Amino acid sequence: MSHGIIPGSNSHACMQLQSSSSAPLLKTCLSLFFPLAFSMISSSTVGIVDMYLASFLGNRAQAAVGLGDQLLFLLMVIGSGLATACGSFVSRSAGAAMPEHCRHYAAASLYIGGAIGIFSTILSIFWAADFLKFLGASGNLLSESSSYVIYTSLGNPSFIVLLCLSSIFRSLAKTRQAVYLWLLCAAVSNALSLSAFFSPFQSFHCLNALAFGWDIGVSVALIFGIQQFKKILKELPKQVREQQPAAIQFRKYCSELLQLAMPAVLAELGLLLSQFLFYRLLFELNPDQTLQAAWTVKLKLEETLAMIPLLALGMSAAVIVGHKSGAGKTQEAKSDCLKIAKYAAIFLLLPGLVLSVSANSLAPLFSQDGLTQKSTSLLLEPSVFSLPLCAFSTILCSGLDAAGKTIAPMTLNLIFQVLIKYALAHFLAIDLKMDLSGINLAVCLSQLLMTASVLCYFMKQELASELLPGAALRMQAGSEAVFKR
Repeated sequence: MSHGIIPGSNSHACMQLQSSSSAPLLKTCLSLFFPLAFSMISSSTVGIVDMYLASFLGNRAQAAVGLGDQLLFLLMVIGSGLATACGSFVSRSAGAAMPEHCRHYAAASLYIGGAIGIFSTILSIFWAADFLKFLGASGNLLSESSSYVIYTSLGNPSFIVLLCLSSIFRSLAKTRQAVYLWLLCAAVSNALSLSAFFSPFQSFHCLNALAFGWDIGVSVALIFGIQQFKKILKELPKQVREQQPAAIQFRKYCSELLQLAMPAVLAELGLLLSQFLFYRLLFELNPDQTLQAAWTVKLKLEETLAMIPLLALGMSAAVIVGHKSGAGKTQEAKSDCLKIAKYAAIFLLLPGLVLSVSANSLAPLFSQDGLTQKSTSLLLEPSVFSLPLCAFSTILCSGLDAAGKTIAPMTLNLIFQVLIKYALAHFLAIDLKMDLSGINLAVCLSQLLMTASVLCYFMKQELASELLPGAALRMQAGSEAVFKR
């Protein structure tokens, strides 16, 4: 046995990942990918069910769900940034065979996540309407979407903690727990939403019923996730005495997490800001919410068929890179990340082709309006080109994040996904009057520039494990005491 196995662990999470380093890369990646993809696709069915049920209420309800989901996505962005930092530290700590630091980083991320979730609920209750006005909502649309956002926000604390728990589970090769977590959330949420919507009680046939179904679903999943987390803590027993008081140690771990999380959050916020700006741009093109509804359907279809599998591949790459980076295998980590990026680009050719070719058949499933269907079909046409490029750059950014290099992905996302993408779209669609064709061209050009820039930066980097000074010193101090066999 290697010296990196955690003593006292029944499942030997670190051993599982370290032993997989000798297996073929594709096999290792797929063993992580399929459970993660299944769990994410399961959770995405909540959005699909909500969009399907909202279609019975008309375009305004669909637009309200789309606008409301942008605020939920904002929370997911913040939670994903924290989860990225948590996963980076936990996976590198596991790769370096430091279970004590896995425990501390995991616990700190859960406390921070819960606090952020509560704060976001308070903000949503008092300022949701103002934010939705910024997106172009008004009149009945503003009233309907505000109510939907407020009731949905009640599940924010549970949701953001679930994101962190999922990151902890996958970083320690506990993929089954991650699957059960989101499968339970989706099953409860969808069952309650469908039951309420098709019940004989007319008052339940509204968006607020969907929001309450989501709130209960994430709460039930959180109870299950906490129980699983407690079991993992027993497998990672505390074996090193801390030299400083627990409160000081906790603040250090939280500080390190936040320092790594902030650039990741800003990078994701750039993507979210891009969507907000596009909703406003579509409102300028057509104020009756038809194009906004079409854009919402496009996002949902790409999310389900392409972006969710891509995120699962990105998470798999992050775990592999993080463990190998933590173990000092920097060249192997870089090579593996580049290979996974190529696999991802090839893999997303298929959903891109399906969306492009079958757009006319898919659009009527999510809208009863003819103009919305036509607009959705047009917006889906460039998917065969844009999705593979997005896949390649996303995997490389995931590898950089896993190695602790979160500033470069943040900068590139802000430049290309916000500034250049929106500027091009506005110029082509509004100034040159190309309408939706101009938006499609802007999406493709900005993604091509983004991918080329990320690749150039990645090839110049070495994916060394850039642990922050406090963590590095503590790891060095405790390593021999814990793992010497």
